[in-house]
Amino acid sequence: MHSYRSDLGMLRDRNFSLLLVARTISVLGAAFAPVALAFGVLALPGATAGTLSVVLTAESLPMVVFMLIGGVIADRLPRHRVMMIAESLNAAAFFSLAAMMLTGWTPLPALATAAAISGISTAILFPALAGIVPDVVKADRLQTANALLGLGTNISRVAGLVMGGMTVVLIGAGWALIVSGLMFALAGVLVAALRLTPQAQ
Repeated sequence: MHSYRSDLGMLRDRNFSLLLVARTISVLGAAFAPVALAFGVLALPGATAGTLSVVLTAESLPMVVFMLIGGVIADRLPRHRVMMIAESLNAAAFFSLAAMMLTGWTPLPALATAAAISGISTAILFPALAGIVPDVVKADRLQTANALLGLGTNISRVAGLVMGGMTVVLIGAGWALIVSGLMFALAGVLVAALRLTPQAQ
C-alpha cells in the first residue's frame, strides 16, 4: 500500500509531472505522426509505394545516422534545452508537411527534406529524453519515475497508432499532420516549463 502512495505522490512533484506529460505526448506524437504521413503521401496524385519509400527513408536514415550524435549533444548540453529544440524542429517539420498536403504543393524533394528534419529531431530528442530523468528526480526515486514514464510511453505507442488512423479517416491526412505538429509543440512547451537547478542543467 505504501508503494502505491509513493508512486502517486511523485505526481505531485511539478517537474516530474511536467516531464511525464511531455514525454507521454511526445511519444504519442512519434507513434501518431508516421501513420498520418504514410496516409498523406499515398493519397497524393501519382504517388506510389516508391514515393512513400523515399519519404520514409529520408526520415529514418538521418535518425539512424544522428542517433550517436544526439547522445553526445545530450551529454554536453542542458538536456531540457536540447529537448525543446528537438520538439520545436519536429513540430516545424510536420507543420510544413501538413501545409504541403493541404495546399497541394508536394514536390518530393520538399517532402523528403521535411521528413529528414523530423528524423534528425527525433535522433537528437530521445537520448536527451532518456537522460533527463536523473536531472528531474532524486536517485532514490529513479526506479519509480522510470516505471511511471515507461507506463506512459507504452500506452502512448499503442494509442498513437490507433489515433493516427482514426484521425486520418475523420479529418484527412493534412489535418492529421497538423495534429502531429501540435503534439510536438505542446511537448516542447511543457519541457520549457521545467525548473531545474543549475547543477541539473
